[in-house]
Amino acid sequence: MEALVTVSLIVAALLLAWAVPRWRLRRALSRPLPPGAQATIERNVAQYRGMDASQRARLERPVR
Repeated sequence: MEALVTVSLIVAALLLAWAVPRWRLRRALSRPLPPGAQATIERNVAQYRGMDASQRARLERPVR
C-alpha cells in the first residue's frame, strides 16, 4: 500500500512539473504587453517602427 501511495505521489509530481510551466506560459502569452514594455521596445529597437504587425507580434512574444 505504501508503494502505491509513493508511486502515485511521484506520478502526480511529474505531471505537475510538466503541466505548470506550460500553463504559466500560455497564461503569460494570452495577456497584452505591460504598458511600458511597448515604449521600451520602440526606444531600444530601431527597426520596430518599420515592422509590420506580424513582425511586431513575433518580436513582442518573447518579451511577455
